[in-house]
Amino acid sequence: MRYPRKPLRSPLPGAAAPAAALAAGLLLAGCSASGADGVQRAAPDSAQTTLSTGPDGVSYSVQARNVDLALTGATLRLDPASGKASLQFTVDNKGPVTEHLGLVTVDGGQARLNGGPAAEGLLSTAGIRLDSGQSLVFGAPTDVKDPSIVLPPTATAAVRTAEAKAGGTVPVMLMFGIAGTVHLDVPVRS
Repeated sequence: MRYPRKPLRSPLPGAAAPAAALAAGLLLAGCSASGADGVQRAAPDSAQTTLSTGPDGVSYSVQARNVDLALTGATLRLDPASGKASLQFTVDNKGPVTEHLGLVTVDGGQARLNGGPAAEGLLSTAGIRLDSGQSLVFGAPTDVKDPSIVLPPTATAAVRTAEAKAGGTVPVMLMFGIAGTVHLDVPVRS
């Protein structure tokens, strides 16, 4: 069925200017908005990072738009009883949005993430949850109150080899949902 064409009605005299001003104002306001979720993404190469290694392990921080993460005390440790290795560190999410640690590789092998019992350390399909304004400790896999990272057997072998050398390190990659990928050479501590 076809409908007959109706001529467009012209606006009332003097009504066009305020309507045009309102539309222009809404358009400009929409252009400066950061999106429906309120999250502003950082442009590439705009992050500020620091990296240091001390007696407590590797410390790393990254600050960018809506990202303010600090990792401290990152070390790889061997459990003498079980012979298994684990990656341990503390992460502080000082940014305004919830972050997730979604993937960890150690010496090229993918580690398994175990969530903790608290809401900010729960494991979901996005990874381990890091709430805004919270600090989270990644402990040994035998510690049930904290989330943990279980290394694959190939990484455990690399940790044993690095432990035999003074100052030995193993490459670690952490992938965060918003902060992105972090590459570290993590020292092995006994």
